[in-house]
Amino acid sequence: MDAEAADATRPPPEPGPAWPAAERLSDAAVVLARPDPAQAPAVFRLAADPALWVDVPEAGRTTSVTAQRDDLERFAAHWDRYGFGYWLAWSATGDDDPEEAVGGDLLGLGGLRWLWWRDDWVLNVYIRLAARAQGRGIARRLLETGIERLDDSLDIATPVVVRTRPTNESMVGLARRIGFVDAGTEERELGTYRVLVRELGT
Repeated sequence: MDAEAADATRPPPEPGPAWPAAERLSDAAVVLARPDPAQAPAVFRLAADPALWVDVPEAGRTTSVTAQRDDLERFAAHWDRYGFGYWLAWSATGDDDPEEAVGGDLLGLGGLRWLWWRDDWVLNVYIRLAARAQGRGIARRLLETGIERLDDSLDIATPVVVRTRPTNESMVGLARRIGFVDAGTEERELGTYRVLVRELGT
């Protein structure tokens, strides 16, 4: 279940002030921006890249424009409600205003957002990067940015959860490098997933 889970018995913690709608990722030619459903065509083109789906079996891949718009609507609603969430990552050049990069070359999407999981609120990790954006440290810096902000603003212990296919060694390795520890496996509709967890706000 996700942040709109109907059986959540209490609201998630308040994470602090809203994040900027668009900002440059530190030390990278990348702008992170809140999602907009109008950008579904750009995400649809991105979704044609198999590199985005290494941890999702083909039967579970949502690659249509309608599916992308539905996802972006949910992601935008999370931003509206909580002031943060998954970003779209856009290629940037020079020292231009970050908002000028939005709508240009889309590199991927990812970040953290609330998930009702195992009878508690956790922060779910999500990363999808095009092949040309992989191996550049973007995923690590994106996640570290979100984790650092939430760690500073949460006043109760809150798990951050990575769930990925056992064969996705790049994600498992990244999670371990930034402080996640193995927490077993989980059976989902699409098969077995590996779980890694890190606690914030402690």
